[in-house]
Amino acid sequence: HAHIEGYLLFNPALAEKVAATARAAGCTLSLELSSFEVVNIARDWILAQLEQGVDIVFANEDEVRALFQRDASYDAYARKLAGFGGIACVKIGKDGAWVARGDELHRIAPVKVSRVIDTTGAGDAWAGGFLYGHLRGLSLAGAGALGSALGAECVQHLGPAIPDVHWPRLRALAASLK
Repeated sequence: HAHIEGYLLFNPALAEKVAATARAAGCTLSLELSSFEVVNIARDWILAQLEQGVDIVFANEDEVRALFQRDASYDAYARKLAGFGGIACVKIGKDGAWVARGDELHRIAPVKVSRVIDTTGAGDAWAGGFLYGHLRGLSLAGAGALGSALGAECVQHLGPAIPDVHWPRLRALAASLK
């Protein structure tokens, strides 16, 4: 599996090389849109990649709105992204997420936290949790639940790293999901 983090799109030649090499090697491919600024700069490239086939795309509410340049409901955005043939994950912060593939549509419940310290890295943690679960055979809903748990854990700490002391509980959660 190859994952393209959106900020790589500021180097379009490298992003293109990663995508082409991954496809040539038979890898599955995921793309994290990362910010609405990235989408505004690389919108044509992103749409071209979706047309070629991206297995999983991650976007938050601002990023997906910038991509499609119109307002819609988040479930509609997820269905539209999934219409390109892959899995679409539309993250909506403290309100959870929508995950779609084909005719499947899952509302991913948020994990409530008592205090948000820093949102830096929460979207990446969500995507990492989803990828970990999905690539190990969890259902879309299970992978989404794991993504939601990691994103929620991330916001409770300063900076993007989840402290080591929390990983045994998160690993146990991952093992319990289907």
